[in-house]
Amino acid sequence: MGTVTPNIGIYIPSAGETNYDAAFATGMMFIDQHNHSGPPNGGVMLNASSILPGTITYNLLASNITDTNTGIGQESGGFANRLELLGFLATLYAQSQAAGTGLVVMNGSTPSEVSMGNSPQIVWTNASGVAGNPTPNLAANVTNTSQAAFQVNTTGIPQNGQTGNGGADYQIQFTNIVFNQGGYYVNPGFVAPVTGVYQFSANIQLGGIVAGNTLGYIALITSAPIRYIFFNGNIGAVRNNGNGASFNLSQTIFLTSGQSVGIAVNVSTPGGGGSNNINIVDGTFSGSLLC
Repeated sequence: MGTVTPNIGIYIPSAGETNYDAAFATGMMFIDQHNHSGPPNGGVMLNASSILPGTITYNLLASNITDTNTGIGQESGGFANRLELLGFLATLYAQSQAAGTGLVVMNGSTPSEVSMGNSPQIVWTNASGVAGNPTPNLAANVTNTSQAAFQVNTTGIPQNGQTGNGGADYQIQFTNIVFNQGGYYVNPGFVAPVTGVYQFSANIQLGGIVAGNTLGYIALITSAPIRYIFFNGNIGAVRNNGNGASFNLSQTIFLTSGQSVGIAVNVSTPGGGGSNNINIVDGTFSGSLLC
């Protein structure tokens, strides 16, 4: 005799009742509650050994497993029941199998492998990023070859008879370029490439000075126009036995982009009657952008 199955509920609809299928389902309690753990009452428990190759196909997978937007889809060709990586994920996987090491960055929709490159200014620790976070450090000696900087001189060629009679300033011509980073020095002056703070210095050697040249100055002149006077006094009184004098100049100034800077000399004889007797024997002019 077989086993009695308990808890069987039978739903009997009332006269004229419709749509009783839901009520029937509610009232029905566990038809067939016998043991399914194995023979003799039921089949074999579902486990990995009971899932045969090919029994779960692509079409039976839940829709949230495959999504072409996230890069997982159906393999094409003769393997339609398989999943495959698509688009970015496929490229990323292929990149991860490459022989090199480095950081993965996006080049449009394509990931590429890169490493941080060292420069004269910045040195990267762990540049490839494979052993931790890449860390930038300033090099021990930092240079910047694109920073505005220059040094020019007169090459020892005198510029004679330029000033001495109380006339206008004479702007010294520095024709020999020692270095000119960025090309911002264009004789006879330097043109500021950006607004900022600049440092300038010069050494000017004058000749042909006479006792009557009691008034004179040497200045850093700008197109602002602003003058920065380095020397203003009795040049005739400071000349040496060879009727010459040397002046060292230094000034830090603020310039706006496009303003120019040069060196000017003006020597005169009070009351007039003098002549253009002052010579620019030699000179050096240099400057750079500080910040």
